[in-house]
Amino acid sequence: VDVNAGLHACADLVRSFKQVAVDRKSVEVRDYDLHDLCEEIVNIMLPQAMMGKHQICLLVAGEIRMRGYPATLSQVMENLIRNALNHAFPGRDGGQLQLSASLQGENRVLLCLQDDGVGIASADLQRIFTPFVHTRLAQGRYGLGLHVSYNLVTSLLQGQIRIESGAGCGTKVTLDLPLQIARI
Repeated sequence: VDVNAGLHACADLVRSFKQVAVDRKSVEVRDYDLHDLCEEIVNIMLPQAMMGKHQICLLVAGEIRMRGYPATLSQVMENLIRNALNHAFPGRDGGQLQLSASLQGENRVLLCLQDDGVGIASADLQRIFTPFVHTRLAQGRYGLGLHVSYNLVTSLLQGQIRIESGAGCGTKVTLDLPLQIARI
């Protein structure tokens, strides 16, 4: 057993736990354009996508203004995209991811990430947000990513997260978020 590899794995696990416990005072509330934020996220994630010859299509209108925690939303979306790239296309190049948004009434937005990958088995889908649920423990995965995302969306971002999928059907993750968060 390589001690250094074990220490690195332990350090990664501690970093993951730190993400679960967000310090609300360290996060800045500000106004932002959802398209601009999503474009930044896609640009950050594009090198990883290109390694697997995957594409990320951005379909977010430029006039959706929000007030909230853009850094937190960015963290969640990067995690969701990373999760899709790591799990949706095993042994396959050329997968498609689509990031879209639509206004829901005057004060909410639906932000969707959809892939054309292998999907998620119904047994796994039922426990997808549970900590330590993972399919790649042997590859250094700890099963905290979606748990962290769920906590950030439902607490700090004051929204809801839903995942729709089935084996062989791809996956759609939908965030239902307020355009302006309530004071905390």
